[in-house]
Amino acid sequence: MRSIVRTISLATFVVVLLGVVSLAGEWGVPQLLGPNINTAAKEYYPYITTDGKTLYFVSDFGLNDDIYVSYWDSLTSNWGLRTKLNSNINTVERELSPSLTPDGKRLYFVRYGWPGGYGSYDIWYSDWDTTINDWGVPQNAGLNINTDCIEWSASISRDGKKLFFSSGYREGIGSCDFQGIYVTQWDSINGVWSKPVWVGNIVNPPGTDNGEPSAGSDDTTLYFESGWPHNDTNYQGGEDIFKAYFNGSSWYKVENPGAPLNSTAWDISPCISADGQRLYFASRRDDTTYGFNENLFVAERVTGIKEEKGGVIKPSYFNLTAYPNPFNSSITVTYSIKSAGNVSLVVYNLLGQKVSTLDSNFRKPGVYSVGWDGRNSSGQKIGSGVYFLMVSSGDYKESGKIVLLK
Repeated sequence: MRSIVRTISLATFVVVLLGVVSLAGEWGVPQLLGPNINTAAKEYYPYITTDGKTLYFVSDFGLNDDIYVSYWDSLTSNWGLRTKLNSNINTVERELSPSLTPDGKRLYFVRYGWPGGYGSYDIWYSDWDTTINDWGVPQNAGLNINTDCIEWSASISRDGKKLFFSSGYREGIGSCDFQGIYVTQWDSINGVWSKPVWVGNIVNPPGTDNGEPSAGSDDTTLYFESGWPHNDTNYQGGEDIFKAYFNGSSWYKVENPGAPLNSTAWDISPCISADGQRLYFASRRDDTTYGFNENLFVAERVTGIKEEKGGVIKPSYFNLTAYPNPFNSSITVTYSIKSAGNVSLVVYNLLGQKVSTLDSNFRKPGVYSVGWDGRNSSGQKIGSGVYFLMVSSGDYKESGKIVLLK
């Protein structure tokens, strides 16, 4: 049974005077995947299959970028041990950006400097070979897609009819300086990809790098990575994940989901699940568990709530509030619970790291208040900045942003 998830706002918490006003957030606090996936090396470019049970990704664990796969273990409710794909896929060169057709029988990926290519990085594909029960010898995706510029990332839409990718090529421009996102349609009559189409300057502002696209199943949203703010105040700095919207004729709007999905560290390589409920991505935000490298995270979508008249937000379950906010020395967090159960109330920082657990008890229905003096779990005073509250019980979650000023 799918969990019911509700939220006040993980992404944005607006303070008016000393009151509490919040806006709906889209994504919960990202969770670091376990040691069967992440290592002290770099893990990035995740791809989750349509059924959500197989995770492909890239790791440079062997001092070379290779593609790995892990299968969901329903008995342990965790990802199984990762396996490196065969030598048809992984070579002495770099292999990046895996993406599968909906039937799981064709794997697209990026490879560097291989005979039969057209540029330094090209898009290739391999078909599942039933005679060896493994991936077959790859083929170059051809001149309709590849150029003498860099083709860096590839992503098949969930219906298998579109291929989104990034390229340094711009028709009529002699240089290959900036990566931009293209989309091509599958020509079922001729069995080839059609001429790619530039997705436009809203997604690809002139003179900026944008790439690593992942299309939503609704055919109207596209997640991608960029180091350009796109005129969005939610931009966290460095490389962020963005979301673009399609109106049937053009990609007309780009938004930054903000924190906690994005952080002040690099956040790259998004892959949205087929049901749109999970976003897998790579980030440098955790530098203690596996070291300062890209590691894989997953964030779950949370159901936002709407703003009522007068700018007052009516929370959906816990009535989570915090006062005063911003605060200087201490803050009081209040929540209510409608059904008896174990309650967790945790403070996170902008990197998604746990700062302090404020409550972890079995609670009967009622209203509860917890004070916090701005110290971490080790009893040390933390610095000024933005922090996130997350209260959860059973299948319910709510969250909000608080600001510590000194």
